[in-house]
Amino acid sequence: MVLLSEVLEHDGDTTVCRAVICADGIFANADGSTGAWLGLELMAQCVATHSGLIGQRDG
Repeated sequence: MVLLSEVLEHDGDTTVCRAVICADGIFANADGSTGAWLGLELMAQCVATHSGLIGQRDG
């Protein structure tokens, strides 16, 4: 499941991604918060995106 909404910027050293998590979505708790595990997953997906973009650039 891809949770990232978009890549905001990318260069050789940095990739910045956006994720929109709705307060009433499947990952939200009853109070609209999310667990720390979701932050780790979003970070992992952005790291994977960065790696893929570097790989694509380098062929």
